[in-house]
Amino acid sequence: LEDALKRGYHDSFLYQEHGFCQAVLRHRRFDAVSQVIILANALWLGVEVDHNHADMLVDAPLGFQVIEHLFAVYFFAEWLLRLCAFRSKSKGLTDVWFALDSLLVFLMVLDNLAISLVVVAMLRSAGDSSTSELAESSVVFQTLRMMRLLRIARVGKLIRAMPELFVMLRAMATALRTVLVALTFLLAIDYTFAVAFTEMARGSPLEIQHFPSVLESMHTLLISGAFPDMEEIMRDTMEHHLFFWVVLFVYLLLASVTIMNMMLG
Repeated sequence: LEDALKRGYHDSFLYQEHGFCQAVLRHRRFDAVSQVIILANALWLGVEVDHNHADMLVDAPLGFQVIEHLFAVYFFAEWLLRLCAFRSKSKGLTDVWFALDSLLVFLMVLDNLAISLVVVAMLRSAGDSSTSELAESSVVFQTLRMMRLLRIARVGKLIRAMPELFVMLRAMATALRTVLVALTFLLAIDYTFAVAFTEMARGSPLEIQHFPSVLESMHTLLISGAFPDMEEIMRDTMEHHLFFWVVLFVYLLLASVTIMNMMLG
């Protein structure tokens, strides 16, 4: 553990010994600047979600477009430097951090440049249609808007500066099998009692309010028993969209496990 904390988690051992690219990447100031920009990009994503309500980047205010393109240029330049610095490009492409960077840079370039060009082309062919109308009518554009949120995964690179956090995540991953077994057992209990309550509540007011079907009974028992303080918001998200409910449930599960680890030390 001490050895892991001292050496950190970097891919510099895959770099060439000489050359401009590896020298830039190995410089301490470059690493610090990259971490600051990653943090700034994560904070900017929150600002953008709150204040930029345009469906597409080409519809956003000029300030949002400029900052998005500046982030895209920096992250693409960093990705290109790392690609050139690898001794073996094939081994570099198998590095987890570089693979994550490649995906995020591809999505950012796709969102900032490729989609904008497609929108302009579609506007010319659609005549008077606006970008908002095109976005609303296209499932692809709506999916890509959701994929923009994947950029928050770039914050994971900050783990490199905090190897203790990486060690904690490794420990949580090791305990994941136990958590999954416990979750499976919880769902089995939930299903068993949901069947019983649905049958017993048939023909009574409880059937309409809480136990109309087995799935509804499972949902009632799960959120009332495991997350009683979150019952209202979980019901609201279930009514809005199932995917929204799943994401919220995963968050509550991860948050509970994290707090449990903090309490246990």
